[in-house]
Amino acid sequence: MKWVKYTIESTIEAEDIISCELAELGVEGVQIEDSLPLSFAELEAMYVDPEAEELMPDSIPDIDGSRISFYLRITDGESDINVPVKSSDTVDASYTIHDRLWDQEEVEALIGEIRNRLNEMSAYVDIGTGRITADYTEETEWIDKWKEYYKPLVAANILVIPYWEDVPSEYQAATEDESLRVVRLNPGSAFGSGSHETTRLCMELIEKYLKKGDRFIDIGAGSGILGLAALSNGASYVYSVELDPACEHIMQENMELNGISEDEFRIGIGNILEDDEMRAAAGDDYDVLAANILAPVTITLSGPGQADSLVRKGGFFITSGIAKYREDEVKAAFMRNPEWRIIDSRSAGDWTALVCERI
Repeated sequence: MKWVKYTIESTIEAEDIISCELAELGVEGVQIEDSLPLSFAELEAMYVDPEAEELMPDSIPDIDGSRISFYLRITDGESDINVPVKSSDTVDASYTIHDRLWDQEEVEALIGEIRNRLNEMSAYVDIGTGRITADYTEETEWIDKWKEYYKPLVAANILVIPYWEDVPSEYQAATEDESLRVVRLNPGSAFGSGSHETTRLCMELIEKYLKKGDRFIDIGAGSGILGLAALSNGASYVYSVELDPACEHIMQENMELNGISEDEFRIGIGNILEDDEMRAAAGDDYDVLAANILAPVTITLSGPGQADSLVRKGGFFITSGIAKYREDEVKAAFMRNPEWRIIDSRSAGDWTALVCERI
């Protein structure tokens, strides 16, 4: 099969309207490129670090107008299978660009309808050129390209190995005597390969504070790597919570790669910060809670009735993903809640991790 990237050349004024029109036509995963920087309020709402390298002036595209792109998976043979998404409480049954295969007739109809809608829009908004271009690529040319750069690495006492690699010879002795515990991983599109400083900080603190038999909960689990690290360090039970439904199958695959059963590793999809029923159903007796997320979410979790409703007295809250310039703000939030006491911190690069004890 092939993936086709379609790009609409338009204006900043029209990009939101075009995105909505594409969504109505069943196209999701729209990518927008323009030279308009996001406001601080927008960054806060998206939990984006305002000092991220991708947001620096020299990283913002220097283009006129806006480019709105989307990908379609194109069938090129009778063996291609179109598998629908199953409905659930958190997943819409409509197709997405990752699940739907488009035949040529469907693509032509879609592009024709997009042209019609652009023409109608031009009566009330400047759409620029409205030109639509296509870029064809073989699926394997880009889907697996990242694998060339993902190699085995050591984080704390864990050797993280991509599932297609063998244990390197220099680590074999350490894995045999279990001074290094092996975690096999397919991060897929989820955050959590072990290479980022925030993940490494969490894994170091998990090794330090988690005891054999502890119950562990991870909020913002991504690939599930912190839960896998916790089990490798002796946790008896892991609950990995993730907002993005797309991460569920990634975590399930990583469970299988490491021979982990559903009795040991439970996956929860939803917003535990806002869903009172989900938080209540999770339980209130975890020994260690980890959250490798950005500062605004950590501040919310530090408040009364949030993380403190999940962790037993004497338990620990390990949080990373805190940009150093927000460290004081996060510490102040924990100090406002008498349930928490900050007992440890460490840094790597531009990031800080904290450990709080529930008292």
